[in-house]
Amino acid sequence: MSNSKRIKTNRLILTVMLIAVVLTFLLQITRLKSDLHNVIDAKKDLLNEYIIASSRYIDSMRLFGAQYYKIEDPKQLSAYALLDSDDSGDGFHLDGIEGSELQNKMGNLTGIGEIPMAGDRFREINFALHLNDFFAFYHEQMPELQWIYYTSNSDFINLYPWTPSDEFFYRPILKDVPFFEIVTPERNPDQSLEWTGVYVDHAGKGLMVTLSGPFYVADRFKGVFSIDFTNQRLSELIESEYKAVLFDSEAIIASNQGKQDEYNIELVSEYFSKLKMPYVDLVLLPNDQVVRLGLNYVSKIAFDDAPWNLMVMTPVWKVVGLATIQTIPVLLVGVLLLAVSRENEKRKSTERALDSEREKLTETIVTLNEQEQQIAAFLELNLEMLAVLDLDGVIVKVNRRFCDVMKFRCEELIGKKYLDMVHPGDMENAIKLYEALKHQMPFDNFTNRVVDGDGVYKYLEWHMLPSFGNLIYASARDVSEKHEMEAKLSETAFRDQLTGAYNRHYLDSVIERYMVTAVQNAQPLTMIELDLDYFKQVNDTFGHTVGDAVLTQIVKIASQVIRSADFIVRYGGEEFIIIMPQTDQYGAAIVAEKVRVSVQNHHFDVCGPVTVSIGLSEYLEGENFEHWYNRVDQNLYTAKRNGRNQIFSSL
Repeated sequence: MSNSKRIKTNRLILTVMLIAVVLTFLLQITRLKSDLHNVIDAKKDLLNEYIIASSRYIDSMRLFGAQYYKIEDPKQLSAYALLDSDDSGDGFHLDGIEGSELQNKMGNLTGIGEIPMAGDRFREINFALHLNDFFAFYHEQMPELQWIYYTSNSDFINLYPWTPSDEFFYRPILKDVPFFEIVTPERNPDQSLEWTGVYVDHAGKGLMVTLSGPFYVADRFKGVFSIDFTNQRLSELIESEYKAVLFDSEAIIASNQGKQDEYNIELVSEYFSKLKMPYVDLVLLPNDQVVRLGLNYVSKIAFDDAPWNLMVMTPVWKVVGLATIQTIPVLLVGVLLLAVSRENEKRKSTERALDSEREKLTETIVTLNEQEQQIAAFLELNLEMLAVLDLDGVIVKVNRRFCDVMKFRCEELIGKKYLDMVHPGDMENAIKLYEALKHQMPFDNFTNRVVDGDGVYKYLEWHMLPSFGNLIYASARDVSEKHEMEAKLSETAFRDQLTGAYNRHYLDSVIERYMVTAVQNAQPLTMIELDLDYFKQVNDTFGHTVGDAVLTQIVKIASQVIRSADFIVRYGGEEFIIIMPQTDQYGAAIVAEKVRVSVQNHHFDVCGPVTVSIGLSEYLEGENFEHWYNRVDQNLYTAKRNGRNQIFSSL
């Protein structure tokens, strides 16, 4: 081999090695950032469920309190008679229910002074006993709550779950504890719900944070509703393979790394100083991004409904270590190829005495062998899915990983045209990309659907490099699960968070297509609108938590009646729309009546019977959605004017 050819071969080997190293490193970085981002998003969603549910619980109890104080002479609960004075005679408690069935249904109400038998304090203690039904229900729904309780400005507390008074008894000093002090009229004139910072629990459960809401009667401050979460429980909620920390502007709330001191509060500045992360840098970090900070890759998010920040991090050295491990085999293969090239050179030098024809033939064979060696070296690299294609898009070589993922035998893939495997919906872009690669224009991180040996289309993320001579080198990664997750997230964006029905945004995005299809195919299309009767009374009487449960059950009932081709939309507060393709208004009226009767006959917990009024009408060619909806809406209100709990339809 001539010196120039040897240099060219060595350069090709080194180029392939460099490409493989860069691809390996970029794949590791991309995977790490994606995992880090997915973890923090999942933890944020989980914590938000607890934050939102806690706020709703307190709002429901405040609403119940407002209704209770509208009653002139509320009924005295039988539990009031179970209150006992303590040994000193200057306090009272509910220790007498210990060991009975009531212990699991009630908190321990403790306070100072004598047990009142009349007056405002008597009425408030009676109110606090009524709250036990709420406490037990909420604790069953969310057992992660440590305490749920009502603290009166008149010196008593009802603490759930029940705890004996010798372990916890009301003391006036509790009014100076953050859960009470943060929502007093002086600190919280807006009467809003507020989260405390970290503090030590007076009931002996260690560090915790509390959501508190003040309770007023006729502008008079009566007391505070509170829900507690221990730092230990919050630490369990953020547990992951990465280091995670939950914090506010002053202190660490929870961490999944090591056991926290249950009675010592750690400041944010001290904690991050140990990690060599200046606090000022944390403040300036962008939200919901993965960035490098010091010796770590970090991602930070802030919560909308709590004064908290969540940060997830992983050391840079782990990323470098993974990249190095993946690079070592590549370097070894490169060294081996260089050694093989040198041996080939020595072997060929002994054949130079042959005649010119044999020399030409030998050079041709060597050239082909060298190309095969480069291809083999590329395919043996410790990457994921690797393939070599010619300029016509025909697969020349693939590695074992490519065959396993695509469920083909390797010999079945050799000779296949890449474009023959691409999904028809992705074909136009695939052709453009391949033509660009043939003309030395690189493309990175593009995704399309490719059919596997079972006839199933997989989403592959490609990294393709422009042609070397007459070949194109490509690596791919199966991202079908990621695409499925993104599709589910997209589905979530079109769903009402409370009921699971489609939302108005989804209806706006598809209704025009349904109307056009109905006209083109000369098929009927009918809209049903249903509205809950007297739903405001349900919310005012039983609270929004019960109202939300009713709305969710209505959607379940309707979904069991309609067909799979139909879909239900939450259009307003208690207003729902059902779109029924290929159905005239007479067929839709039968379905609407089944929905109405099913709702009427359903047993709703707490609030009792519920009914709906329904309007419906068939789509008329040429009208827009607004005109069609207005006709259906008029039919709905005709049904309500005619007495409710009925349907009305007309063209």
